[in-house]
Amino acid sequence: MANQKLLSTQKALINQIYALAIVLGILLIVAIVLTASLLIMLVGDIYITQYKNFMILMRALGYSNFQIQIYAFGVVSTGSLMV
Repeated sequence: MANQKLLSTQKALINQIYALAIVLGILLIVAIVLTASLLIMLVGDIYITQYKNFMILMRALGYSNFQIQIYAFGVVSTGSLMV
């Protein structure tokens, strides 16, 4: 009888550890996705800030928004597609 109680206690403990491992895994995945998305936004913001004057100059010279996007982001888009 004591052996059965010990086995049920072990099974409950293993189930709790299993649930805890799943929760920790989910939290780790969410943290990685959040960090990656924030990093992508930061890099994009830095890139746009760097080329802001270039974009303003092209707009003043009469280029359309589509042409400005092609010239400013074309190299980055091509590079990201290669990766």
